[in-house]
Amino acid sequence: MNRLNNERGSALLIVLFIVVLFTVLGLSILSYVAQSSRQHVFSEDEIQGKMLADMGLAYFQKYAEQNLSFGDEELAQALEDGSGQEKIKSVLSNIAAEMNDTDWEKGPYKQTMLPPLPDGTAQGFAIGYRILDEIRLQKDPGQPYVLKLKVSVIGIPARGSEDLSVVKSRVRLDSTVYINTIAAPFHYAVSTPGELRLFGGSNIIGNVTAHHVVTATHYRYSEETPDGQGAEWTSGSFEKNLPYLEGVLSLSQNANRSGGLVSGLYQLERLEEEAPSAATLADEADQALISDRQSLASLFSPKTLPKDSKETLLSAPSDRPYEPGYEPPVVQNTIDSARSLSFPGGESTKQYISQMIREGKASSHEERVAADESVQLEEHSGDYAYLNEGFRLIDIPTGSESIAILAEDSKEGLDGSSAVSLTARLTGDELAGGSVRKLYIAPASSDEDSLATVEMGRLGSFIPDADASERNSGEPFTFEGTIYIKGNLDIVGDIRINGTIFVDGDVLIREITNLDDKNLAIVATGKISLTSRYTEETDHTSSVDAWKSLPPISAFLYSEKSMEIYSVASFNRIQGGIATGGPSSYIELNTKRNEDDRLASRLAIQFNRRIFEQETPGLPVAEEFFVDLYDLQYSPHPDEVELVP
Repeated sequence: MNRLNNERGSALLIVLFIVVLFTVLGLSILSYVAQSSRQHVFSEDEIQGKMLADMGLAYFQKYAEQNLSFGDEELAQALEDGSGQEKIKSVLSNIAAEMNDTDWEKGPYKQTMLPPLPDGTAQGFAIGYRILDEIRLQKDPGQPYVLKLKVSVIGIPARGSEDLSVVKSRVRLDSTVYINTIAAPFHYAVSTPGELRLFGGSNIIGNVTAHHVVTATHYRYSEETPDGQGAEWTSGSFEKNLPYLEGVLSLSQNANRSGGLVSGLYQLERLEEEAPSAATLADEADQALISDRQSLASLFSPKTLPKDSKETLLSAPSDRPYEPGYEPPVVQNTIDSARSLSFPGGESTKQYISQMIREGKASSHEERVAADESVQLEEHSGDYAYLNEGFRLIDIPTGSESIAILAEDSKEGLDGSSAVSLTARLTGDELAGGSVRKLYIAPASSDEDSLATVEMGRLGSFIPDADASERNSGEPFTFEGTIYIKGNLDIVGDIRINGTIFVDGDVLIREITNLDDKNLAIVATGKISLTSRYTEETDHTSSVDAWKSLPPISAFLYSEKSMEIYSVASFNRIQGGIATGGPSSYIELNTKRNEDDRLASRLAIQFNRRIFEQETPGLPVAEEFFVDLYDLQYSPHPDEVELVP
């Protein structure tokens, strides 16, 4: 009997133990489920918030571009009389609120709710902005207008529509925004209505727009013909000779041509003979391409961390931004994103330059240049005084705002053709700090076949067989303003120009730099050529970072013809941008990287945002507003923010 009672007591203990065990397990499971639910809500809030903030910023950009119009007479007048900022603010007030100067993170933000979801809930975004700077050239209202803003967008998930503080992960997207009227080609690192050919290890850092992109590790080059004429194809298959594009790649589409193609290299034989049109390439894509998948993969695939790396975030070194693969481009299709340069009166570039020169001749101090002489701003001295023969020194008049240098017709050559002689050599800082802000250099006659020729650089750049110290003697040509040339321009040495050079002819650039803190734009109707730069510095075996001492060309280059840049035995680094505008124009970049770990870029084009930040005399104006976005960054916003309907 006692044995039976003992057995009943044991069963009770077992039952109690099982109940306690299941209770503990149940509580643990409930806690885990609750925690998972909170994490799910947290992640969902963050994802929705980011997506809605992105939507709000895109809405701000499109609304501003579509509602700020030169057709608005009040806005046009406001830009002329200096009250453009207030007029733009009145337009933006429909979708965004101007934030308080102090404690701006709390707003106010203007709230925009999207149509209700099927379950009846609502979501949306709220936009606020602060004005950072207003940039305009007061003495010349015909200059582009720039308004710099800091725009902040809050994403409002569905469960935060009534009370935003209940959202566990509150997301704010901040962006630096430039509302501006700078002409379309100057918004890109590279812009062409035709093909962009990235051959070899060509670098582009910045936004790019083209109808079609062709990319390969092969490149064209011949030491006997450094200008690329007749150059042969060379294999550049080693790993580091890869094209690199970081930014947004806009592939253009229109009604007449198919677009949006990124491909490997054409068949080499066809490219050597005659490059097919984009339409032909699209129609014959299967037959006209050869496989260069390594190049394509490198262009659109991010670089991966080494297996033994302890890092979790892969970023390009700040002192070496040209290594390929860190930031693959974002690719989008747009309609006619690459546009030619246009002027307010609808003139072509050639017509605009001719018109400005005609007006300049009538209102400027005039310098006549005989057919057997040239003019210069400063004279050689000492052992090089003999170089002044055939030149006349310009006497710069006090108080003149513009000078017109007019060349008489050149003498006929031995073959009966018109021989092009030098018109003007511009060196030194004689024009720096003075009143002259415009130069007009053209033939004295109106004959379309007549041309002027202009040289720019240091005085030492024009010493025959000069060594390095002699080439660097004298001050670079220094000028602030606008130069109009009917003829050809040869930039031989360093220059310091803040402004725009319009050239109705060809431009040759050799061994130049420009001021690091100023803007230069060159607009040409003819061909722009960059010859080999720093060929003596290509052997950088002494120092890994020696290439950093080589200054870039700080300029924006625009040509109505195609542009081909060959940089294989030299270092070309452009801070600014290059663009073509002719209907059948293209841009071809050929380069070869170092085969060692130094990775000094042979050819790199890096967009320079200074075009928005500083005045550039003579820069062409667009008859429309652009909204450019930079510095996008997500961050949490405070618990309490001021939302206005």
